[in-house]
Amino acid sequence: MEGFVGQGPLFIFSLIFVLGLVVVIHELGHYLAGRAFGAAAESFSVGFGRSLVEFTDKRNTRWRINWLPLGGFVKFVGEDPRDTVEGQADYKSAPIGRKYTDLSLGQRSIVAVAGPVANFILAIFIFSLTAIVFGKPVHKIVMMDIMEG
Repeated sequence: MEGFVGQGPLFIFSLIFVLGLVVVIHELGHYLAGRAFGAAAESFSVGFGRSLVEFTDKRNTRWRINWLPLGGFVKFVGEDPRDTVEGQADYKSAPIGRKYTDLSLGQRSIVAVAGPVANFILAIFIFSLTAIVFGKPVHKIVMMDIMEG
């Protein structure tokens, strides 16, 4: 940690950027797997606290970037048994798709595992890109002996 003390704002910005990237990729893994099975997503959020930027897409999923960039979440319709889409005043604003609980156990398991798998794929991509950009191929040709004939 001693080397980071003098870095200040650059270190903090880099930490937030990398953490944000990991969180976005992780949550996108959950989101894309859920959407592949037809689950309706209420919210895709990066960070916690109040929303800095927010918009709603054509499937009525609320996309948010919040002020405290230390995590994130995807909330699917029906994921919390206490929520009811039918009880909403404006049913037309409900997200499009199936309830999370309507997915099979296998599909819900895949949605749960998709976030860590997305991070694993991100790690492979980053290490591969680093090796391509900064790595140097090593080709050593060594002559040991000369044979007659």
